[in-house]
Amino acid sequence: MPPQPIGKRQIIERLLGQGMVLVHLDARVPGTRVPEKLGSDPQLRLNLSYRFSSRDLEVGEEWISCTLSFSGMPFRCVLPLRSVYAATSHVTGESVVWPDDVPEEVATAAAEPPAPDPEGPKTPPGGAPGQAPDGEQARPKKSRGHLRLVK
Repeated sequence: MPPQPIGKRQIIERLLGQGMVLVHLDARVPGTRVPEKLGSDPQLRLNLSYRFSSRDLEVGEEWISCTLSFSGMPFRCVLPLRSVYAATSHVTGESVVWPDDVPEEVATAAAEPPAPDPEGPKTPPGGAPGQAPDGEQARPKKSRGHLRLVK
């Protein structure tokens, strides 16, 4: 029998065990409880940690609950796990995305290429585009992917 895939709860608990975690969630999902002004945000990002002063962070089978501070005011949040579509460890930089839970407009925006800069390519000081200031050819920066898909 193949091993069962690791669930969202277990991954979030593992990341929280390392330290602070940034969760990306759709605040519009029914059952989500956040301050009213944030309740319509499909891309709400919240930092969670067992080390916060409220020390009431709980990760249940279907939800996360904790008291967070918004503009200095405490608020008891309830985050259904189905509302969470990504998590990133502040400690290790590891990121996980649950594609089935990503809101449609977020997925669409992420798939669109960035708009071209109306001012054109930027010229580095002392050189032409693609050229280092000392006249040598600039090496492109290596980009390492940091997101991991979980199905």
